[in-house]
Parts: sequence; C-alpha cells; structure tokens
Amino acid sequence: MAFDCSSEQRLLRDALSSFLADTYDPEARRKIVESSGGWSPDIWRRMATDLGILGLGFSPDWGGVGGDGLDQIPVMEAMGQALVVEPYLETVILCGSLLRSSDSLLARQLAVAVTEGQANLALGHLEGCGFRPYHIQATAQRLARGGWAVDGAEVGCHRSELGVAFAGRRADRWQ
Repeated sequence: MAFDCSSEQRLLRDALSSFLADTYDPEARRKIVESSGGWSPDIWRRMATDLGILGLGFSPDWGGVGGDGLDQIPVMEAMGQALVVEPYLETVILCGSLLRSSDSLLARQLAVAVTEGQANLALGHLEGCGFRPYHIQATAQRLARGGWAVDGAEVGCHRSELGVAFAGRRADRWQ
C-alpha cells in the first residue's frame, strides 16, 4: 500500500528517523532489550520532550499536538525501521484511543502524563487463555497504595507502569 506523506508528516518522520539513528543503533538497542525493563525510560522521555511525538493524536488542551491516525503512519514506519521497543503502539495508539473516547478527569490526567513522557500504558483487555469477546470473568478492581489494582487473570499488561482496564463492551469506566 502506498502512502504519500504531507510535508509536515515527512518532517516528523525525518526528525524521528534522525533521532533514532543517533540514539538507537543496534548496540544501544541490544542493551535496552537486555535491561530489566526491556525498554528505555530515557528515550521515552526524549520522545516526548525532544520530538513531541507522544502527544500525537491528543488535543493541545490534553497536552498533545493534535493529529490523527494518518499522522501515526510515518511515526510507526520510522520506529519499525529502527526496531524500537518502547511502548508507543500500546500507549499512544491503543490506550490513547480509549483515553480520547472518555471525558473523565482521569483520562485527561493520564493523557497529559503520557504526552509529557511521564507514563506509559498497557491495555488489559483479555482474560484467561481463550478468546471470548466481551466475556467478564473474575477480575476485580480495588484501591491499593493510592491507586487502583486489578486482581484476576488479566493478561496483556506488560512493560507498563500503568494498566488501563475496561469492563463490558465499552471503555467508558474510568476510576
């Protein structure tokens, strides 16, 4: 499939590609993958502060720079070419789309934390070993250490500081 970038998208892709060429050579990537977290919080913060790409898709009043799904294509292309392991897809695209579908204060706070490079997210959406869409199993949320914890057989929240879980058919329950 051919995708023709706008001039702004080309500038963004080229800036990200240059950043990654300078900071994400094969040896640096190997060290990142072998680290305890499997990704680099420093590079994550720099993607926010130096490039602003963590704000892509979020409105400016949510700390973002705007944009839409088409603007993600050149970013994902550049990240794929560099074999980036930071959780951009999970955080900005997957969880970001859920955050944008909510008007809650927590969704806004999480979006701002992401755009500033202070948080990454993972989507907890599958339970158990089988695929059963919209099936609720024995997962429960509870208040723990100043935040929320999910108990049960939730899978899919890896390499993340925060998990975004939803119940039912819509991600409209933010707590």
